[in-house]
Amino acid sequence: MVRVLSCHHFTSQEVFSTKQEPEVIFGCGDKLFIATVQNVVEVYQVDAKECRHLLGFLTVSAIDQLVYSECGKYVATVEVKSSKQRSLTFVRLYFNWEGSDVKQPVRARIAGVPAGNSQPENTGKQLEVVELPLRKSATCIQCCAVTGNLAIGIGSVMSLYRLCSKTVQLTGTTYTDLDHLLDIHIGFNLAEIALCENYVGGISADEVRVLQVHFKNETDEDATNPKELVGEDVIRSATPTDQGVVEDDVIVEDEDFVLWSFEEHNLPVDSVHPEIPSGASPLPRRSASPRLQTNTISLRTISSERPYVEKSSKPTEVLGPVDSVQGRPITVEWAGLYSVGISIKGMNAQLSTTTLLYRRFAPGDTAYTAVDGALHSLQFLPTYSKSDKSDQSRRSRVSVLPAEGRCSPLHPNPQEGTLHGLCCFFTGPRQGFLYDIYDGANLLASYPYTADTSKVVAGDSLLHAVTRNGLETYTLRKFAAAVHRMEDIDNIHNTCPHPNMDICLIGMRPFIAIQDISVCTSHVLLLSKVESPRTQRVAGQSHWSLYALQNASVGQLYKDMLDLGLRYQNSSPPAFHQLLCEGHLLLRQALFSQEAGSRTQQLRDLLCESCGLLGDYHSLPDSQDWSLALPYYNMSGLKVAAVVQQALHQMQPDRAQPGYGRGLVHFLDHVLFTADEPLETDKSTSNIVLEAYSQLEPESLSKVIIKSRLRLFDDQKAVSMLRKIKRGVSGSGARYQPRPLDVLAMAVLKLRLCEPEQAQIVLSTVNEPQLVQVLVYEYQLLRAESTQLSHLSQLLRRHQPQALIAALVALQGQDVISLETALQLLRGSEGEIHQNTHVRDYLEGVVQARHGQPASQTVAVMLCDIYIKRLLEWKPPTSRPMPAPGHVHVPRGGDCFGVQYPWLDHLPPFKGAGSIKQPCQWVQLRVSPPRGSPMQLPAAVAPIQIGKVSPSISEEVCTCCCCNEDLLKLQSLLCSGNIGTDIPRHVLQAIAEDNHMKGFLAVKLLCLARTDPEKAVELMIDSHPSILVSFGETIFPESQERWTDVINLLLRMFEDEDSLPDDRHESLTGALQGVLSRLASLMEPRTFINLLPSHGTVDFFLPYIQQCLRKHRAGEMRNRVASGQV
Repeated sequence: MVRVLSCHHFTSQEVFSTKQEPEVIFGCGDKLFIATVQNVVEVYQVDAKECRHLLGFLTVSAIDQLVYSECGKYVATVEVKSSKQRSLTFVRLYFNWEGSDVKQPVRARIAGVPAGNSQPENTGKQLEVVELPLRKSATCIQCCAVTGNLAIGIGSVMSLYRLCSKTVQLTGTTYTDLDHLLDIHIGFNLAEIALCENYVGGISADEVRVLQVHFKNETDEDATNPKELVGEDVIRSATPTDQGVVEDDVIVEDEDFVLWSFEEHNLPVDSVHPEIPSGASPLPRRSASPRLQTNTISLRTISSERPYVEKSSKPTEVLGPVDSVQGRPITVEWAGLYSVGISIKGMNAQLSTTTLLYRRFAPGDTAYTAVDGALHSLQFLPTYSKSDKSDQSRRSRVSVLPAEGRCSPLHPNPQEGTLHGLCCFFTGPRQGFLYDIYDGANLLASYPYTADTSKVVAGDSLLHAVTRNGLETYTLRKFAAAVHRMEDIDNIHNTCPHPNMDICLIGMRPFIAIQDISVCTSHVLLLSKVESPRTQRVAGQSHWSLYALQNASVGQLYKDMLDLGLRYQNSSPPAFHQLLCEGHLLLRQALFSQEAGSRTQQLRDLLCESCGLLGDYHSLPDSQDWSLALPYYNMSGLKVAAVVQQALHQMQPDRAQPGYGRGLVHFLDHVLFTADEPLETDKSTSNIVLEAYSQLEPESLSKVIIKSRLRLFDDQKAVSMLRKIKRGVSGSGARYQPRPLDVLAMAVLKLRLCEPEQAQIVLSTVNEPQLVQVLVYEYQLLRAESTQLSHLSQLLRRHQPQALIAALVALQGQDVISLETALQLLRGSEGEIHQNTHVRDYLEGVVQARHGQPASQTVAVMLCDIYIKRLLEWKPPTSRPMPAPGHVHVPRGGDCFGVQYPWLDHLPPFKGAGSIKQPCQWVQLRVSPPRGSPMQLPAAVAPIQIGKVSPSISEEVCTCCCCNEDLLKLQSLLCSGNIGTDIPRHVLQAIAEDNHMKGFLAVKLLCLARTDPEKAVELMIDSHPSILVSFGETIFPESQERWTDVINLLLRMFEDEDSLPDDRHESLTGALQGVLSRLASLMEPRTFINLLPSHGTVDFFLPYIQQCLRKHRAGEMRNRVASGQV
């Protein structure tokens, strides 16, 4: 699609003339070459002021075509010499033309043959003509802009000539010459050709083909082509060898021939026919060819077959890279001296080609207006780095390529720069086509003209077409195609309009009878000529004109595009966007191609302005590509305040589409969350940012408030916005469900407004698991500094400490807040660590969460120390919050806190099973109802327990779980089956002989049970023998050895039975009976009887002997039943 947006104007139009009638014009850089009918080439200097005549030089014959190589500093021509019998065509090159004049004699020579008086290279001032010997008439020529190589179209053959420097051995002088390098048989008669490095292309009346030539060194598997070799066309080449003429039957390398491989047995080719003596092979072969790597048999009957050629004229398009095009074979072969064995030093290469583009048109296609329509104006449009495009680099470059050196003679030196992109343009009378052929072929744009064209030329950024109505100017996409390869287009910090974007017809200027057109750096040159019969010409009468149209500067053209675009901003946004993109590409192209100068900063400023406008466009509410607002705003260099103010301007009612766009929020997301330092904005700008989020992304408003770089906003206004979205109404009217993050943001704002009570009320609306989850995600809110709790954390510590502690435990597990940091936060600067219940609860949470890890043992030791110190310093409580029904103090979950042993309930301070469930002896429940309501307890009043007044009760020992919380936790920790002996030893060392500690005996027994069971049993017998059996069943339930030791200790106690007090005798007797019953169930009868004392009372021990026998017999019967013997 082509948009017609007339905004291109030439700055000036100069009409000038030459002394003789011009035939051909060609512009390059700031030079204009005009070939006249009198066999003279006039050279003009074209600058901003005037077209100044420099010089002129004679040519041998009349010029039909003319090209100039700035790299090789030569003028190449196709010249025609006509006679009555026939017309002869010559291709000649003119060197040293800068210092010549019309009257100076011409020194001519044939290419490849040095002149007898050759002058040193680049020092001679005499015009030198080099004629290329051709077997047939040439139809077209073209040169490479960076290598100076020359391509000549001769019928269906494209001949490539290599520009080189040679030395005369006798005199030592050097001269510039051209070597015939390659011949490419392309399959159709060439009307125009194009050449750029190793890319070649040609067109006929209805066909176009673009090829890439590869030079692969046989001694090195790596191709010299900078891109991967994709495929090869059919090659029928006489590869340069040392022998010369190829014989009828030879051994050559060709993919179409039959390959006989003898590598498995490592046999020579002569061993195929053992009856034939060595040296008498049935097929002659090249014995001295260093190029031959495999034994390949070439047969004359097969090689004489012609490849299939398609005769159909139906339209065809093939987008490469491909190996070949069916029905359109091509041939590439060495030419000149290279075809008979002369090789370039260091280059022993095989030739191959890849087809990048093939297209055939037929009458009736959109490119034609009639059956006789023809393709024309074939051009390669390369994009090089700045060093390759600058005039200084070209002047410093060696004018010719050395005759020896590189493997590929069609590539420039690597230090000369990199080819970033290559486009191919060609056109028919009614439509032009622009293809990107660098990384495979794809159609970038089509150019439907308003009328039939005669010639089209492309500059750096614009394309000019000559039609029967005049001159049409279009935008060009070659730079847009290359910039995506040259730059990192990440759509965050950099982006660029897509090369497939619609093109624009930006200018139309009427002219009559334009015959030729060419472009220079700053001008478009036109040759207008009215053809008339020679017999009607009058001497001195002019029928031609030369026009020099000065291009507007890039900055002025951008401003013209912007002015026109602003007119369409409201009525036609797509047209406005199109012109913004066109102007943007113009500025980037100009900055890329020119050297740093006085206009560079001006262009950069305009480019920043262009990026800002494109960012504004993509931030509109209806923008489909809203994500592009981010890279364009980043490229513009605008501050956030400027971007926000532009968005506020978009909110005005007179705008076509008032409102904030998603592109603005996408940009703000990047700005607000990709750095840590606060954003420097004023309060009004910050409020606009919050307003934009509340309308477009209410779910992100809370995140902006509590986590972004935005600081200076109105807290009260932010609260109003949160309340608005809490009611489920966004700016667009969509329903919205508030989240815990919104509640947290509201609490933070309330704290900023010095309303902690309101903040607590807000936080109480979220259940604890959700609150913990959002605190873990927004962990930065928990700390004001590295070792200080934030206001939010202090509020949570006072009213919801468990949520804060659970969040810190989770963050410690994620290595976000270390154990030391969390302890410092909870401990503060004052107080002992064991007096801080929050520290204790935090460590308990860490032990449970990090169970099984080395760190859990360290934390467990810290917990034990805390429990011991709290038990040592325990005092009766004066008040405490009322516990919930069914509450427990020992942490649940994990394996660090085990189930308490039953016998612990019988050790002080406890008084048997269930004693911990007794009411507290130190506090009682009292509720103070509010005034005016003596009977009803409002929900807002929380009942508490306060201390008793009676002094007699203070002498009692309380067994409730609340007064013994730390003891229960320490006992549970020591009852865990996952602790070793290190923790019990540490506890034993810590309690030492502090037997006044609450629960001292129980703790010591638990530790001895792990470290010294025998001593624990002795202590148990001495202090509480009634629970000895329960102790043994938990500590060593199945150990006969331990139980044997226990009964031996008990029996020794009865050796002086008479001295035992009655209560002591009774308790020991009960313990002995329990131990005997346990051993009767564990031991065999014989073993059990041998264990009993020989002087014991039979009546006392007999029941236990019978119990042991019954158990033994029952076991035997069970085994017999299981084995099927009964």
